[in-house]
Amino acid sequence: MGGYKWGDDVTPLLSTLDDPSRGYTLLILSDTLWLHDEHSALLYTISQTLSRTEPAFAYFTTGHYAKRPIVDEFFKRAEDELGMEKEELVCPARWEGRMAVDVGVGRPRSGLDARKGAVWCFRAWRKGCKPPL
Repeated sequence: MGGYKWGDDVTPLLSTLDDPSRGYTLLILSDTLWLHDEHSALLYTISQTLSRTEPAFAYFTTGHYAKRPIVDEFFKRAEDELGMEKEELVCPARWEGRMAVDVGVGRPRSGLDARKGAVWCFRAWRKGCKPPL
């Protein structure tokens, strides 16, 4: 699979599935919400790829540089236009991953924690189709 531009024909994305008509049950959208001019294209792509036949989540992360009103506007449109619900996930103050993370030579661990703390995380789903956790 090559690159993909939000809003383009989703056939190449769906063709990777055994049954393209079912859509994806998991979308991971990292650092996408700050591009507010692309929200329409992003919403279109989500609407065409997130499963309508079984419970499915879309996860979003975005840095605080995205500005909260822009993030809130995106999720309001997702609710109004796609019938989606969302919840904000609370990120821990410290990195709790199991994999070792190279923070770089001379960089303190606290720097990684500060970067992780400057990110909003969300989970969204189609109304009535929230997967069990």
